[in-house]
Amino acid sequence: PQTGNMPSLLLYSAYLCTCMEDRGWSFIISLCMQFLGGIQLVSIEQLAEGLAQIAFSGTMGRLVDLRSE
Repeated sequence: PQTGNMPSLLLYSAYLCTCMEDRGWSFIISLCMQFLGGIQLVSIEQLAEGLAQIAFSGTMGRLVDLRSE
């Protein structure tokens, strides 16, 4: 590849690795929660995670935007 495309390739590779790692942890946490407390515990954990993302994603986005200015 051309040298100008190398930073983009590295960025996309890092993003792919991060996404795969996040999915892997989510899968493992679900298996552990199933082992410890059954499907109800998995559902509660997923609900809490989703609500936390809804509650804090806007605030985190604003903080990132302030830092990038």
